[in-house]
Amino acid sequence: MHQRRSAGKDGIDGKDGRDGINGKDGSTIITGSGVPDASLGNVGDYYFDRTTSNLYGAKTTNGWGMPVNLKGLQGDKGDKGDTGATGSTGANGVDGNKILYGTTAPAAHLGNVGDWYIDTQNAKLYGAKTAQGWGSGISLSGGNSEGISASDYKLSADGKTLVLWMNLNTRNIDMNADPNLSQVTTIGREAFVDCNNLNSIIISNSVKVIKPKAFANLRRLSSVELGRGVQNIASINKEYNFYEQDTIKSGVFHNCTSLKTITIPKQLKDISGAFRNCTDLTSVILEEGVTDIEGAFVGCSKLSSITIPNSIVNIEGAFVKCKELKTAIIGNGVEYWKQAFQDCKSLKDVTLSDGITNIGNDGGYDGIFEGCESLSTINIPNGVTRIADKTFDGSGLVSVVLPNSVTELGKGTFANCEKLTSVTLSNQMTVIKGAEGYDQNATFYNCKALTTLTIPANITTIEKGAFLESGLTSVTLEATTPPQIENYIGLFVDQYDENNYNSTPKLTKVKTIYVPASSLSAYQNAEGWKDLATNGINLLPKP
Repeated sequence: MHQRRSAGKDGIDGKDGRDGINGKDGSTIITGSGVPDASLGNVGDYYFDRTTSNLYGAKTTNGWGMPVNLKGLQGDKGDKGDTGATGSTGANGVDGNKILYGTTAPAAHLGNVGDWYIDTQNAKLYGAKTAQGWGSGISLSGGNSEGISASDYKLSADGKTLVLWMNLNTRNIDMNADPNLSQVTTIGREAFVDCNNLNSIIISNSVKVIKPKAFANLRRLSSVELGRGVQNIASINKEYNFYEQDTIKSGVFHNCTSLKTITIPKQLKDISGAFRNCTDLTSVILEEGVTDIEGAFVGCSKLSSITIPNSIVNIEGAFVKCKELKTAIIGNGVEYWKQAFQDCKSLKDVTLSDGITNIGNDGGYDGIFEGCESLSTINIPNGVTRIADKTFDGSGLVSVVLPNSVTELGKGTFANCEKLTSVTLSNQMTVIKGAEGYDQNATFYNCKALTTLTIPANITTIEKGAFLESGLTSVTLEATTPPQIENYIGLFVDQYDENNYNSTPKLTKVKTIYVPASSLSAYQNAEGWKDLATNGINLLPKP
């Protein structure tokens, strides 16, 4: 067993102190040619050598120290080309790159591509800026700011695994700034257990794997920078119920309730279950290249928007109960959808990318947008062929238009959409599914505001109870050949008579069904349809 001293409980906050005296002057960035003279500048300043692109600093009482070179690696020498003709005088070159500075991380709008930025307060260098932004920055500190020593942590015998953090009072860790930690490739299971004072950590680029519960339940952890080497922080069994409290407690950052922002780098493919119940998380950036976010952000109640890149394949249960999530942009690579946005009660703006062909998995219960009561409309792109079971069950949809690429609606697709007033069905559909086995399997179960519907010509089968407990009062059919129906429980019944099952067909608000005039006789004599008159339903030719 590893022994370490526990930290005491926090005391009651004291009264605010008096205003402090004015702070010292900030750092200065000096430029010149050649190595800086020891007499140049003050402690805390930086020096940029224009001839070599070396950056010195921050200056200490011991001098300027060793520089960091800002040039990229030199490429391989190319083959010698043929001597060309003398060219014309070239145009003036573009402006050179700039070095900016401030006391915080750089804002995204600051500077141009190619520029550099120094955070003088935290001794971090950002750049060169790319089209994607500033990146995560590198530390310019000569050592860890908290003076971390080897006694603060325990490594494996080969020095490659961080087994346990021993110092429970540590607040900030930069693994890049410690010679031993910078070589670690694995952060072990529960490595930071009980490190309740930890506020921030920079994970070095050498780390490839972070094991389950490594940072779980650290409620003060507010800042995490994932190194570019991390490849795996997935930590859930793929078979679990997203509502169960004990199923994904192995999440690496589970219950880190002060964590506010996180960027998932492109080489990190799978983050399943990693950030469950991070209730202060407001910003998530998923880089193109990430593939699996199953259950990753369950219960992240302050997350307000998400963009899912085309590389992501699995979003099952990713955003369950993200109650402040309002907008979602979904890439065209998604194949596994189950319960992805279930009970996201504020979700009102969903963009489905062109190229999506299936909304939901192949068979079984999906409930992708189940309980999304603020979702009043959604644009389903042309090319979608199937919408899975229970996709919009209990959502706030008011109107929906299905493109003619759709060939199949799953069971209960629009069940319990009590505000739904307008539906345009695809003319490529052949079946409207009913209530077989379970009332709420009916496609339009409990759509109480839906009073009229046009059923396209290609529909050949309407299963029993397809419109159970809907608000339909009139229906128009475009098929010249009467679709097959089962009148055992009635076609358009709005409820069951539990005491007299045989009387159920009479319990309907539908009084008129319009059919093609040329097919009126066919409907009047077709099996099932011919019985509707006895239930008070009139078959009439379309006007």
